[in-house]
Amino acid sequence: MAPLCFDSLERWLSGYLTSQGLWDKLLMWDEREYVMTCCTSGHDKWSDKGGKKGGGIVDGHAYTMIGVREVKSIKLVNVRNPWGSFEWTGAWSDNASEWKKNPDVKKAINPKFGNDGSFWMAYADWLKAFSGVEVCAVRRQTEKKWFESRLPSEFEDGNWASLSQPYPSRMFVVTLTKPDEIFIGLHQEDERMEGAPPHLHIGLNIYTMDGRKVLAKKQGIGRCVQVDHLKLDKGSFLLRLTAYGYYTSKAQKGSERVLFPGPPEDLPKQLPRHFVLVGHADSKIILRDATVAESPWKPRK
Repeated sequence: MAPLCFDSLERWLSGYLTSQGLWDKLLMWDEREYVMTCCTSGHDKWSDKGGKKGGGIVDGHAYTMIGVREVKSIKLVNVRNPWGSFEWTGAWSDNASEWKKNPDVKKAINPKFGNDGSFWMAYADWLKAFSGVEVCAVRRQTEKKWFESRLPSEFEDGNWASLSQPYPSRMFVVTLTKPDEIFIGLHQEDERMEGAPPHLHIGLNIYTMDGRKVLAKKQGIGRCVQVDHLKLDKGSFLLRLTAYGYYTSKAQKGSERVLFPGPPEDLPKQLPRHFVLVGHADSKIILRDATVAESPWKPRK
């Protein structure tokens, strides 16, 4: 399986996709039967009586996304609370008036109503209610299995890309044996683990081997950033992984973000920082460290 991690909808939509772009991806993932979950922000202190957010949605809670449907330009998301209770009570909820006003939609979807934790809601309301989504690109036993390449590494003090880019960076090469659609993810240690530091602000860029053309790029503050469904030709491509900054505490919204290199006394506390580079493709995919000669950027001295 290939995990797709887009842990902040707000940050993702503002930086990489429109809401329509995300909807198109949700439709594609649902058609491919990928496993999808979504979550709300905050802390779950309301499970005994429903969600503080209103409409039956619980703060700080994870939900299963059962499916997405679009009928006559009406976009709907089918969500389930794994606890089997506390359902959405707004538009398109169980027995809501929208179903009676749109009989063609009801006939096409054939919703099942009951106190089972499963409910439908409008895509626009889903975007407002939920703060994160994670997708696992699962392939069934009858399908061709993924080829995977996994490379543990770390950002180190003294490993800087160039004088013009004052951030810890690592260079890698990904090689494909035939034209393919690939997933490349940069995964850092989950800050929820005991003793783990706050997440770094990280980035992943994919270039032609001469470094002149950017083929894809992502950056973020969550536990991973990933380029997904990228179509590439046979051959080798350059990857540049960068740590842009760090937070002074795990409560990121209330803490200060410091850009590297930061105060000299901070570096021993922030670096080295372990990560894993992971690639998935239909055909053989190889990840390796780039040599100094392959890098178009000269290391800092």
